[in-house]
Amino acid sequence: MENARQMAEYRVEEEKRRAEAAAEYERRRAEEAAEYDRRSKEEERRRKEAAAAAEKRQAEYEKRRAEADELYARQIAEYRAEAEKHRAEADRRAAEAEKRGAELDRRIREVNEAVNGIGKSNGMFAEDFFFTTIENGDRKIFGEQFENCFSLQKRNSKEHRIMGEQDIILLSDESVAFVEVKYRARKDDVQKIIDKLPNLRILYPQHDSRRIYLGIAALSFDKGVEETCNNNGIAIVKQVGDTVVINDEYLKTF
Repeated sequence: MENARQMAEYRVEEEKRRAEAAAEYERRRAEEAAEYDRRSKEEERRRKEAAAAAEKRQAEYEKRRAEADELYARQIAEYRAEAEKHRAEADRRAAEAEKRGAELDRRIREVNEAVNGIGKSNGMFAEDFFFTTIENGDRKIFGEQFENCFSLQKRNSKEHRIMGEQDIILLSDESVAFVEVKYRARKDDVQKIIDKLPNLRILYPQHDSRRIYLGIAALSFDKGVEETCNNNGIAIVKQVGDTVVINDEYLKTF
């Protein structure tokens, strides 16, 4: 009997423990389920907040991009309008400059024509003055007596393909003098006279046996021209009033 009673108590106690364990399991399972639900809801809340924030940022980005596009389009339109304005102004100024340039070219041509006319007139006056004065004088110049005086002698050599024009030529039995006439003598004129010497020998072969003198006659001389003539043995013929003065101190035979 005692064993049966103990066995019954044991069974009751065992059932009690099982019921308590089952109740504890259910309690924990309910807590875990509740915690899972809470976490799920929290995750969903965070996901929705993140989605809402992303959507807000996207909307903000779209708004700023639209504003930037609008600003860019406005700036491009303003730039093009300003560029067109400048281009039109540049075209207008270019047209005015071209017009002024054409007018300037016309005036320059007129001035050049006038200056060339004056230059030719001055040159003709100088040539006429020196030739007439020398021809009507005693022609005793360069230390010799010249019987003949010629002006504006033009010669050409087809064989050597050269041509030349001499302003004044003085001729004697033993000598020939070539005088270049200038309204205003410059330094480079002296070198040109010297450079012409080989052609003179070709153009005037009949004077090979004669002494050759070179001279330059001018109404005015630039600074240093007379010294250059002296250094190169070229005679200087200058106007003094109605007559001429000849400096042949350093004259040499070519």
